[in-house]
Amino acid sequence: MQNKRRFYGWLLGLSLTLIILTIANLNTGTMRLQPTAIFAILTGHGTYTQNLVLLNFRLPRIVLAIIVGWALALSGSVLQTTTQNSLADPSLLGINTGAGLARGHVIDVIGRRHE
Repeated sequence: MQNKRRFYGWLLGLSLTLIILTIANLNTGTMRLQPTAIFAILTGHGTYTQNLVLLNFRLPRIVLAIIVGWALALSGSVLQTTTQNSLADPSLLGINTGAGLARGHVIDVIGRRHE
């Protein structure tokens, strides 16, 4: 019973933190959007510029950050479960080396395109 209560406490705390940071991130940038303006934009009553900033830049960035965070957590969990090692990290299977090789290859290909 204590573990379940502790789990729900953590879940509630992290969910509230995510919501607060999402709201703060909606107002981060050169163009400030008041909470009433954000509500107006989400209900379809914002200006063209506000719609562009919120719906094409800020919301996709927030959603992508949440998805990437979820994917990193999942991949770490899978790596630790697969190796049965709670201290497993990406260097254990050579993932860091492969990522470095891919990064170097991409930089090389992009560099050749812009010559």
